[in-house]
Amino acid sequence: MTEQDALARVRAGPYHLVLLDVRMPSIDGLTFLRRLRAYAKDTPVIVMTAHLDESLEAEASEVGVYALLPKPAFPDVIIAKVQAALQRTPPS
Repeated sequence: MTEQDALARVRAGPYHLVLLDVRMPSIDGLTFLRRLRAYAKDTPVIVMTAHLDESLEAEASEVGVYALLPKPAFPDVIIAKVQAALQRTPPS
């Protein structure tokens, strides 16, 4: 799926949750998130990455990431974060 396809789906939304990776084929995940926020301001977003550092943590916080998970992430950790995010914010 391309960035444009994903943004079109979000526009048609609402989505309860978005899960994405920092490294995507055609765009950086946090850049994508900035564009997504135009359509889904309150949707919780969980970002996964194999390249976690302080700079990425700060940028993720700035763009409103609900959770930043290092890869590989254990399934129980992912499930717990998804459940917590879904309980936090219903879609508008």
